[in-house]
Amino acid sequence: MKKKSKFIILTIILFLCISGGGICFFGSANITGDAANTNEVSTDVPVAVPTQEPTTKPEDIDDNSQEMTLKLELMETDDPQIMDILFVSGIYTDSVNNIASYSYKIPQFNADSESAKMVNQRIVDDIYPLVEGEFELMSMGGSLINCAITYEVMKYGDIVAILVSVPYDNDVMNYYAYSYDFKNDKELRNQDLLGFRGMSEEDFVEKACEMELAYFKEISEGLSEEIKEGYKDIIEEAKAVTTIDLPMYLDEEGILNVYIPFPSLAGASWYYYLCEF
Repeated sequence: MKKKSKFIILTIILFLCISGGGICFFGSANITGDAANTNEVSTDVPVAVPTQEPTTKPEDIDDNSQEMTLKLELMETDDPQIMDILFVSGIYTDSVNNIASYSYKIPQFNADSESAKMVNQRIVDDIYPLVEGEFELMSMGGSLINCAITYEVMKYGDIVAILVSVPYDNDVMNYYAYSYDFKNDKELRNQDLLGFRGMSEEDFVEKACEMELAYFKEISEGLSEEIKEGYKDIIEEAKAVTTIDLPMYLDEEGILNVYIPFPSLAGASWYYYLCEF
């Protein structure tokens, strides 16, 4: 009987060794030196991604996952001032048979100055971990949090802005905005953009908070004072994230556009609304 038990245990161990899950490796992306503005690959991050074949349940997934690399390599776009350093897309089926198309892009300014290298690195630092997180979910058979990371480009003369959009469930959107002055070869931070409108940081925050409060008064019209009082914390949450770091850019007419966090009566505590200054 003991010999038979040992045989069964050894058989189970052998089976687990043959059919066990793969190992995933994840790392942070970093562009160094001239790699930020050349076609050299600065970072290869190996990620184990499950097979794209439909599955039924986790225990039925065969261990035939393939290693996929999130490769940072500059690629030309239709706009000579903008390049993509990452563009990956595909169709993914999670462990409960949810099928999703995914597409992730990370843009870069096509410029060689030290200022351009710094803003390009910050774009990667901001966006790459979001893409990496989705591939980590795929490696485990989990459902995607967001299926698309896209961007659009706005130009006002020599000033070029990139607005990255990251959608989530329940109509939640997150934005990242970056601006670059190609004439003077330098990044424009939010302080610079506010300076074009003759606004200080304090003036901007005060004005934005006034807009938030006015919006709340409009959407809560007709509610009792007692109910409104219950939303006091929601209003304070929106104010807490109303800083000079909000996503902003100059549009094609030179108007300053800012995503302001407006308090909400339902769903998330607040949602971004695009406002003109």
